[in-house]
Amino acid sequence: MAADRGTDPFPPQEAGSFRRPDRPPLTREAVVGAALGVLEEGGARALTMRRVASRLGVAVASLYDQVSGKEELVDLVVDRLFSETTIPDAGTGDWETACRQWLRDCRSVLMRHPGVAALTFGRVPAGPHSLARLEALLRIARAVGLPDRFAVYAGYLFGFFLATSTGQEDPRPVPAPPARSPDATADERFEWGLDVLIRGLATFLPPATGGAVPRAPGTLAGPGDPHSRAQEQPPAGG
Repeated sequence: MAADRGTDPFPPQEAGSFRRPDRPPLTREAVVGAALGVLEEGGARALTMRRVASRLGVAVASLYDQVSGKEELVDLVVDRLFSETTIPDAGTGDWETACRQWLRDCRSVLMRHPGVAALTFGRVPAGPHSLARLEALLRIARAVGLPDRFAVYAGYLFGFFLATSTGQEDPRPVPAPPARSPDATADERFEWGLDVLIRGLATFLPPATGGAVPRAPGTLAGPGDPHSRAQEQPPAGG
């Protein structure tokens, strides 16, 4: 006796009746956002392509359609953070204030994204947002007479300072130290280090801008420095 199809609990399905829900196409922006999420949860050591893929719910191989590997992904993450900072204003004429404000802005961004500061240590920014801000700093340095060589050195120094000072700070709330503790706060340590950097750069400026503070012989010399290396050379035949 033929089975009654109307009562068949497992009727045959038409081709294509079972379709997986459409998944939004994977984008580079989504990969970078997932990497930031991994960093904020577990820190720099937690960042792996496998964890990023897991966060997105995709296979690891899918990530390589968007990035060439972890190194490029880290570059993109760093550039994303630079995009959240303001571009230093070279038109104010106050180079010290412009540098201080920008470095404070960078620190605030890094504090909003814990785990990223460690990745910036020793890394040369190469993304469009990064370069736009570094070029603005170079214009500020040139406007006050700081040699290009020292301006580039300053960029590296600022980067190391931000990475080390911010990387040591835990953004999570912690109990306040006892009143008798002589330790400075993280903000005080940052401002002190920033002040040392800015004052040091000022010594390489031409005398007309208040630079050329005397330094010990053997140090790098700025324009008009009385302790230039040329003056340290012994006289001929001496």
